[in-house]
Amino acid sequence: MTARRSYEKNPDAKRRYAKENKEKFNAAKRERTRRRYEEKRLTNPDLPIRFRNGTAKLNEPRVLLIRQRLAAGESVASLAHAFGVHVVTIYAIKKGETWKDVI
Repeated sequence: MTARRSYEKNPDAKRRYAKENKEKFNAAKRERTRRRYEEKRLTNPDLPIRFRNGTAKLNEPRVLLIRQRLAAGESVASLAHAFGVHVVTIYAIKKGETWKDVI
């Protein structure tokens, strides 16, 4: 019996299998995404190291602005509100835990 006929007899089997093996599917998806990005980096080595999908709230100019405003004495809470991110994100930028490559 082919897989197609099997799924026709039990249409929920595919959905149930995917649910039971969620981590396996997620790992495969992450690997495909990483591989595609690495292929793009081969043709364009100027791409940044981190993967950015265009939906991020922060980018390099905004991070530089955050650092300037932190140095000027502006509060972390007001910056988080102004940029629409969590306070922890601003603290991570301030400590240098994230966006290390942006100076």
